[in-house]
Amino acid sequence: MGVKSMISRRDGIWFYGLSGSGKTFASAVVSGVVKNGFIIDGDEVRSLVSMDLGYEMKDRVVQLNRVLGIAQLAKNNSRFPIVSTVTMTDDILKRCYSLNIDVVQIVRPIETLRKVRSLYDAEVNVVGKHIKLEDLETPVIHNEGGGTFEKQVAKYVE
Repeated sequence: MGVKSMISRRDGIWFYGLSGSGKTFASAVVSGVVKNGFIIDGDEVRSLVSMDLGYEMKDRVVQLNRVLGIAQLAKNNSRFPIVSTVTMTDDILKRCYSLNIDVVQIVRPIETLRKVRSLYDAEVNVVGKHIKLEDLETPVIHNEGGGTFEKQVAKYVE
């Protein structure tokens, strides 16, 4: 079964994982194979819509709800939301599944993340350092770097 035929059975996809794990790259891969894709990057939403929020978990939950609302708006306008955020909660996960939005965690070794993101050494309220990701039953794609990650994302959506 080809990439386009499998993706057409979903109404969206949501990648979550630590900063630097490859969510934005995975979103670009999916955007290249879906019709009417609409990328909703959590960092962009934070800078354009959620400027009033901090980085504590309570603010991150508000952010997730806003991002999900934008994904619903995209769906309402016949677009395929391709979402990426650092965190995910069980509540948002259940709501995504009720909307037929697939949720996938992207995992990358912390040693690699420290090389590509200075925030792991300098910032506070960092998911993966100060804030633990919830343990959720979602598919996982491992990003070990190199060209294999793109193939894994493409294979997942096949």
